[in-house]
Order: sequence, then structure tokens, then C-alpha cells
Amino acid sequence: MAQRRFLRSPEVRLSLRAAFCLTSILLVGLWTPARADSTVLALGALWAISQDGLDQWRVRERRLASVTLAAAIGIALGTGFDVLFPERAAVLVLYALTAFVAGLVEASNYPSAGSYLIVGVIVGAGVGFGGHQVSATLLIAAGSLWVYVVAFLMDRRNARTNQRLVLAASFRSVADLFDAVDTDGFADVRARAVAALDAAQDVIGSDDVAPNARRHIDHVDPELLALRQVLVVALQCGEVVSLVAGGARRLDPMMAPTLREIAQLLDEHDARHAARRLDELRRLVDVRGDVSATWRAALRAPAVATLTRRTPFVSQRNLLPRRERLRFAALLATAVAAASALSLTHRDAHSFWLPLAVAFIFRPDLGSVTQRAVARTFGTALGTLIAVVAVDLGNPVALLIGLSCVMAAGVPWAARKSHALSVLFFTPLVFVIVGALRPDKGLFIPRVVDTAVAALIVLVIDFFAWSRAPSLRPRQQVALARRAAEAYEREATIDDALRRHRLRRDALRALVAARGSLASAKREHHVGHASHDALLTRELDEIETSIDATTAQLLSTSN
Repeated sequence: MAQRRFLRSPEVRLSLRAAFCLTSILLVGLWTPARADSTVLALGALWAISQDGLDQWRVRERRLASVTLAAAIGIALGTGFDVLFPERAAVLVLYALTAFVAGLVEASNYPSAGSYLIVGVIVGAGVGFGGHQVSATLLIAAGSLWVYVVAFLMDRRNARTNQRLVLAASFRSVADLFDAVDTDGFADVRARAVAALDAAQDVIGSDDVAPNARRHIDHVDPELLALRQVLVVALQCGEVVSLVAGGARRLDPMMAPTLREIAQLLDEHDARHAARRLDELRRLVDVRGDVSATWRAALRAPAVATLTRRTPFVSQRNLLPRRERLRFAALLATAVAAASALSLTHRDAHSFWLPLAVAFIFRPDLGSVTQRAVARTFGTALGTLIAVVAVDLGNPVALLIGLSCVMAAGVPWAARKSHALSVLFFTPLVFVIVGALRPDKGLFIPRVVDTAVAALIVLVIDFFAWSRAPSLRPRQQVALARRAAEAYEREATIDDALRRHRLRRDALRALVAARGSLASAKREHHVGHASHDALLTRELDEIETSIDATTAQLLSTSN
């Protein structure tokens, strides 16, 4: 059973897709005269693979398309500028201006497009592609489009299965949360449960159900409606956790086993089986006790007609204020310009690695700068070591394909764990592919030094200017969490279940984001920054208690 679940896992299919997309290109090209072209195709595919995922296709489609467009524009600008302005000093202006534009795009909720715009420009001008800017641009775009097409076809075939399995994982996470009540690890388990429910919302999505009543219910996929019903039950079971954690109800021993039973049904059958079983379980629950009444209410799925009118499944993303977007863009441009200026001091075929490393490390929304800098340096050391071995062996086809297959398969898994871990998988692939485009037997020490210098540049700027946007800092995130908790207390009503769930999810998501921001800031050091960690931690504990108290009060009125 465990082996079957592993093979059907959406995460496993995502890893297999990444490996297939990259190695299929290399298999076609590396044993043909078009070896260089296949390597450029593989680079475009790798960039798209880094942005693939399990979220709803309509969201992922825009992200993959934006990466394709941004990378192609970047490569075209970089290679074209290299032809028109061959002087090495001129590239500094190009990098700085592009970094400013890319920073604005990144900080405007398009992090993938902004990142690959500046990366494409740096790689295009750095590698040069022999002056073949048109073919290089088309090949990069074609490699990205290959990933897009494969992801589209797999999504059409497996979308409902993926939705069921991710929803099953969220039920298991809520079951784990019941088991963690009154334990020291409750906060960590709750954060994982919030993330699992967020993932279920993202994968199930909202675009397929009309947000108004004009679309007739018969036109909506009944499996999708059942998925929505079962998801709402998962959210309601999360509410019961608040009752138990707050001491308003005792823990019912049926809770965790029931949730795991529903998860198993979602694994093995369709969502309609799970919805029917939930209805049966609700009827079987003994309603004589206080706990059973609450549990029975949690198992009640919303009416289908309600789900066709409302769409509470959208993950909200707040736009940074314009001043903060401009601030990040200016800091990124400064860091890239400083790295470019340093790279001009030595004539090196791979000197573009220095500004490229800065562009990868300096991001607006990925947590600890120190962690990213260290991970990028270690990833570079590993990648260059692999690339050195490959170059010394003459870049054998079997080695390149084997390495690419294994590392590409690991990129999606690593990205789910942490950005630092994804860097460790992604960076070696970049070095192997670009190393095949421009072999260099003496690249190990210079590339590690370049990355370490790039990390130092970013850390120095971060120390004096704190690159994180002010609205993403711990104190501001705590304030947002408090406002979300107050909105939940003020606006949630027991008779509007879907709105209540959305407000509670917003409050819990803001709470988890604030805890993550505080934990990240504890690992950083900034001039003139006093985090008052203990005070903020106590405030977050108070906010969490208030969320649970609001939930208890709301549910108490329904029993």
C-alpha cells in the first residue's frame, strides 16, 4: 500500500516530470551533431522546471509562461548587447539597469519573471552564444515551452488525482494536529497543517466554479464539487482543534482516526466516496454529549448550491507598497552593479558568475539572506566540483544525462522543503549545463570564490540596509496577524460558514507568516535593528490564543 501511494504521489510525478523534461532533451541532442543546441534547450527547460509545481494549472500556467517570456527577453537583450557593445565595461550599465527593472517586477508579486529576466540578461551577455542571439533566444524559449507542454498534458490527465491526494495529505496533517494537542510541538505541527491546507486550496483552486449563481449547477463537475465539500470539512475539523487546544472541549478519540480514514478514501477512490462516508459518519456520531455535537457539526459538508455561489479557496497575496518595491529594485541594482564592477577587474571567461550569483541570492521574499548565501556557496562548490569532473572526463554523454536526471528529479522535492535546499540541487545543474556550453578546466576555485564574494556583497548590503521590505519585517507581520485575528473576531458569523473559514484561514496564515518572519530575523543581524524577539513571541502567542477563543465562541453558539 505504501509503495502504491508513493508511485501515485503528485510529488513523485512532479519529480519524474522534471527528470523526463530535462533528460529527454539531452538524450536527443547529446548523441547528435546538435549537442550545443540541446544544451541551450536544456538550460531553458531547467529554468522552467524550477517554477513548476502542484498548484492549480491556471496559476502555474501564468508562472511558466512568464518565465519563458522573461528568460527569452533576457537572453535576447544579453546576447544582442554583447554584439553591439563588446566593451566589457558597457555590460555594467546593462546589468544595473536590468537589475532595477527586474527588482521592480520581482517585488510586484512576479518573482519568477523578474528573477529570470536578470538571469537571462547575465547569461546571455556572459556566455555570448557565439553571437547567435536569435537562435539562442528561440532555443531557451523552446526548452521552457517543452516543460510547459508536458506539464499541461500531465495536468489534464492527473488533475483530479492530484487534487484528491493533496487533500488527503491535508486530512492527515489535521489528524496529526489533534495528536499534537497539549504537546510541546503543537505550534510546529499547526504550521505544517496550515501549509497543507493552503496547498490543498491552491491545488483544488477556484476558477472552475463560477462565482455567481448564473452558472447552473449541472454544468459543474460533480467530482470538483465533492472536493470542495470535503475541503470545507477539513477546515471545520481544524476549527475543532481550536476548541480542544483552548480547553473548551475535550479531545474525542474518534477525531484523528476518522480523518485518516477519509484520507485513505481520497487516496483510493474519488472525492464523492469521501463525501458520502463523511455523511455516514456524521449520522453515526453519538450526539448526546457536548463533544459529539461539535464533532458532528464539523463533519457536515456545505450544500453544493452554496459552493457554486461562493469561492473561499483563493490564496491572497498582498502587493508591497510602491516605495518598498522601488527600494528593493535599487538595492538589487546596487548589488549587481558592485558585483559587475568587481568582475571587470579580472579577465575570465566565466566572470559573469559573480553578478549571476548576486541575482540568485538577492531575493525579496525568500527568508534568511544568510541561509541563502551559505546555501548558494555550498551549492556552487558542489556544482563546480561536478562540472570539473565532467570537463576533465570530456563531458561524457552518459555522465551528463545521469547527473541531470538525478538532480532535476530532486529540484521539486528540495523546493518544497526549503529554498536553501533547492539551491543545493539547482546550482549544480546550472554549472553542469553552462559548463558544457563553455568548458573551463580551471573553474572550481574561481567559481567558489566568485560565489563567496557575491554572498559577501549581499550580506554587507543587507547588514547596512536590511534588504527585506519593511512591510515583511517581524513587527509589521505581527501587526498584520493581529489585524487578521481582529477581523476574524469582528466579521465571522456562524451562519456564513464559508466566510468564517476564509477569515480564520487568513488569520492563521498571517500568524504562521509572522512566526516565520520572526524566526528568520533571529538569524540575521542589521544595523540599528532591535527585534524585541521575546515581546513579539508573546504577542504572537496571545494572537493565537485569541483566534482559538474566537473559534470556540462561534462554535459554542451553534451547539
